[in-house]
Amino acid sequence: MGITTDIASLCNILGRMVKHRFKRNFSASAEVSVFRHIAYQGSHRTMQVVSSGEESKPPVLFLHGSPGSWHAWSHLLRDKTLLQRFHLLAVDRPGYGGSTPGITEPSLQRQAEDVLAALHLNTSGQKPIVVGHSYGGALLAQIGIDQGASLAGLIFIAASVDPALEKKKVIQTIAALPLIRDLIPRSIRVCNEEILALQQELELLLPEWHKVIVHTVVLQGDKDDLVPLENAHFLQRMLPEHCPKEILIFEGKNHFLPWTSPHLIVQAIEKIADAG
Repeated sequence: MGITTDIASLCNILGRMVKHRFKRNFSASAEVSVFRHIAYQGSHRTMQVVSSGEESKPPVLFLHGSPGSWHAWSHLLRDKTLLQRFHLLAVDRPGYGGSTPGITEPSLQRQAEDVLAALHLNTSGQKPIVVGHSYGGALLAQIGIDQGASLAGLIFIAASVDPALEKKKVIQTIAALPLIRDLIPRSIRVCNEEILALQQELELLLPEWHKVIVHTVVLQGDKDDLVPLENAHFLQRMLPEHCPKEILIFEGKNHFLPWTSPHLIVQAIEKIADAG
């Protein structure tokens, strides 16, 4: 009984620690039927993407945080302004939703290969704008480095990108122990395991940032207590001079810009598209 109680307490603590990395803030009456749920074969696993809008329009690919799913972007997938101009795609990152749920992929490189495979659904022949929030911003860094000029632009939102800021907590290490991990809810377990690996993954990118060469917009709240403001300062330092960039810091805003201020994301997407 004591062990069970301790495990339950551990799950509760870990859940509270990571719960704000994914926040659903959408109407329960929303017509999800307008979305097309599509299974596709990624480079390393079967993946799920949700598609909205006409495939012949320029693509915008959305990457959620940790934990999370495509649903983090559901309100933007039905945004009329975006749908007039773009084909919108939101993936379940590896380990979440319909993308081999419960199987963690700690490698940003392999995650990038899996999520980018969703772009084959777009028929426009135009370069994608890719948007990443929180952990999705770390994945976006890998994509920006790997893909270079094959992208139209990048939008980092409260992005976890500075390895020096990724501090492991004792509770995370305990939660990864074999006898403990199987008792933790699946999405939280995947979240914990990929975050434990994130610092090392970001360190691998440090010498590669010069490869980011496309229009980049950074959106960051100065009251973010989950992904500190210093991550935006890191991007300011690391993005090369030849990379067109805008670092936008919003006073009083926290980690949840995709839900509290979605218009900022719409504006950033349009700005990159208009810049050509």
